[in-house]
Amino acid sequence: MKLIYSILSVVGCCSAFATTLAQDNYSLWPRRPEELEQARALLTQQKWAEAVHLLRPFVHDSGVAGVEARKMSGRVNVVRYLSRMHPYSSVYTVKRGDTLPKIAATTKCPTDLLMLYNGLVAPSALKVGQKIVYVEMSLRMEIYPELNELTVWDGDALVASYKIEAIKGVSENILRNSVTTVSSRDAYIQGKKIPSHAAQSAVADKSIRLADGVIVSSFDNSGDRYIRLSLKDLNELAQLIRVGNEVRWKETPS
Repeated sequence: MKLIYSILSVVGCCSAFATTLAQDNYSLWPRRPEELEQARALLTQQKWAEAVHLLRPFVHDSGVAGVEARKMSGRVNVVRYLSRMHPYSSVYTVKRGDTLPKIAATTKCPTDLLMLYNGLVAPSALKVGQKIVYVEMSLRMEIYPELNELTVWDGDALVASYKIEAIKGVSENILRNSVTTVSSRDAYIQGKKIPSHAAQSAVADKSIRLADGVIVSSFDNSGDRYIRLSLKDLNELAQLIRVGNEVRWKETPS
């Protein structure tokens, strides 16, 4: 039941997003591409695939049209990636000695996502022979400091787009088209680190550390180099990104 509720909540957010788009005032955008207007109308009709197809040519644009296209496409695509109905989902059979972190490492699917897909409220209570739905998350994160934007990609397909609220202490060398990886994913309750597969992790403050020393978090890390996202966006990002995923610092989407 919790799994069904989680998935329906995500879908509901997507529908609410489409409704918000329909109410937005774009009178200040006299040269806004017609395709974006058409895609916005398709979203209000819940024609997700048609809308994303129409937006695809614009997701690499560095201007305002690209920002809007990535925002709309991400809100649609992330629903598919956070659903156990994902077309590339597979099933893992629990073996003796398995733990959720071990299964996450074997399947290359974040613990958060395994819990969501399978409605695992007590992940320590796995049973031998239990079937676990998973999706291998070999996604790529791209960070555009000049646009204050962080995106997630599956090859050349946009999965999600997030607004960066703040960047601190990141050197010019890192900002200029460098490549790194995700080195750790952590969760905190009242400043205390907890296991990523703990039941409380769903409401915890998340933190994603990159191999270059930069931390992506929902709170200011005093004395650290960090990127701050909203708590909602970071919780979603943490479900999509696993340790080892590639991260690219870029000036513009390409």
